[in-house]
Amino acid sequence: MDTLTQNPVKDIAIIVPAYNASGTVRETLESIQNQQSGLDRCACIVVADDHSTDETSAVAQSCWACNVPLTVSRNEKNWGERTTTNAAVCALPDTVQWFFLLHADDVAKPNWLEVLLRGIDQAQSRTIAFTASYDVLYADGKVVPGENFGEGRKINIEGTPSNVLGTLKKGCWFKISSSAIRVSAFRALGGFVPDMPQLGDWEFVLRSLREGWTIEYIPLCLSFYRQSLRSVGSQSIRAHRDVKESLVILERFGEFLSPRDMAGFHVLYLYWLARRAVASVIRGDFERLKMAGIQALGVAGSLRRNCFGRRSAAKA
Repeated sequence: MDTLTQNPVKDIAIIVPAYNASGTVRETLESIQNQQSGLDRCACIVVADDHSTDETSAVAQSCWACNVPLTVSRNEKNWGERTTTNAAVCALPDTVQWFFLLHADDVAKPNWLEVLLRGIDQAQSRTIAFTASYDVLYADGKVVPGENFGEGRKINIEGTPSNVLGTLKKGCWFKISSSAIRVSAFRALGGFVPDMPQLGDWEFVLRSLREGWTIEYIPLCLSFYRQSLRSVGSQSIRAHRDVKESLVILERFGEFLSPRDMAGFHVLYLYWLARRAVASVIRGDFERLKMAGIQALGVAGSLRRNCFGRRSAAKA
């Protein structure tokens, strides 16, 4: 555990968004307490409980044994992770310049703070965030390693139109859990959009790059991402929410895409839905089949607006 020095600058905070995480939040908080260094700069740890129906808050309070103050806030109702995180950032002390995010089912490696703080101390003035690679931890204990090329291979993704386009085409390369974000820039951007539980991190990256901010990526695994059937990603694909939110992304950042690119995305989403529809028939999951059909109509409508509608407007 990190040894706290006398009168350090308390310029960072760690936010742990949590919802029904009683089975995992203890390991998450223990991983924070077991950091090799960096806790001496931490003003507070905030467990932001989004109105859990289990003992998340109680477990969090019971396992904390560090000198860094722990605050457990609990929403009066379920707001969703994005709104909960935004509120937690707004409530941070004025001395906090950067906040670190760690989901309540993820585990930080012992060098997490140390590595990211080195990056922060050398950050450019236009750097809004740091992100890093991660290992995927499955319920059966299987671990799939991420990139481990080292800090020396750090990549700066600058806020340029070409990088916005590249991120649209590549998808989200930003790992929101275990990231570090500049408080002032986050607030200036308006935080996370509240209605994107699945792709809000992708939208945040695109919005940051569009506004000229730089994001620094460290190709070193600094955390374990716990993959389970309860994860947002797994639930989202079942409900086809990833497709729905992708269409919103295209609407908001479509000016960076050519008509051909725009049409290609829509064809891709229809292909995803067709594959899921076939799988639903095979499994007898007709509720999911119905949702796929409804979402396919949404894709068709978006295609008409963003491709054929734009052509008609251009001709006029």
